Amino acid sequence: MTKRMKRWVLSGGLLTTMIILSGCMRTNEAGEPTGTFSQLMYDYLVVPAEYALDWLASFLGNYGFAIIVLTILVRVIILPFTLKQQRSMMEQQIKMSSVKPIIDDIQADMQEATDPAEKQALQQELMTVYKENDISMVGQLAGCLPMLFQMPIFIAVFHVFRHSEAIATTTFFGVPLGEPSMVLAAVTVVLYYLQSKMMTSASATSDNDSNAPGGGAMTLMMPIMMGMISFTSPAGLALYFMVSAIVGIAQQFYINKVFKPSIQADLDERYGDKIEATRKRQSTRAKQKANTQKQTPKRPQDIKVPPTKNRRRNQGKQNR
Repeated sequence: MTKRMKRWVLSGGLLTTMIILSGCMRTNEAGEPTGTFSQLMYDYLVVPAEYALDWLASFLGNYGFAIIVLTILVRVIILPFTLKQQRSMMEQQIKMSSVKPIIDDIQADMQEATDPAEKQALQQELMTVYKENDISMVGQLAGCLPMLFQMPIFIAVFHVFRHSEAIATTTFFGVPLGEPSMVLAAVTVVLYYLQSKMMTSASATSDNDSNAPGGGAMTLMMPIMMGMISFTSPAGLALYFMVSAIVGIAQQFYINKVFKPSIQADLDERYGDKIEATRKRQSTRAKQKANTQKQTPKRPQDIKVPPTKNRRRNQGKQNR
């Protein structure tokens, strides 16, 4: 499974978990929680979010503006985590790009090996390469951490928008926030597509794998999931997603154009020695492999016998 496919699977799992968790809090017809777990979620997630929205609405004069401000505050709060995980992902990408040739070579040898002892030795060599270059499989999947931080907020606002009478009777520029809005949902889908396109293109540039299969699916997965939620939920939630996507696009633009170039030189300097050492190791391994192949006698089935049909025909012509 490729790195891109791993991120695709993890992102899909996180989105599915987010949707499942949003329905974990059981409520009655009046919107009141039923059960201990639902009551805890209501007391510590929904109630604070509702108080925050009510206060912002009283201060700003409209729940639509309150949703916009709350969304921006949430994205600002998780921004340090986003930048940190971006740096971590870049470190992992640089390390992986430096060891990719030797890893591919070892994995190819593992597929050709028939001796269990030889396979075990190759597996140990592969783990040694990972260890020497400080490569962590967990670090490659750190890109989904900001989504985890947003999940409690999503659960809270989801239930606030569904059960708040104040929001249900409020309009924002003529759009009822308590009813589904096809316009806001469609805009949300477009914005999340643009954000996903920026993220996958930046990742493909870093991985040097822009044509990898799964890139298109990675780009479409988030817009489809958010569109499904927005088309069937109150417009207040679609507005939350729409503003979150706008902030995400601006944030991704900053990361691609400013943040990544600023730390690229630093990372190249830090890992330059390890990259050079890995290249030398790959060169040595290739030479040893070539010498081994020269010393290994060819098997009878590998020796090609030249065709004799035409030779016999020519000999017949000469005898005439």
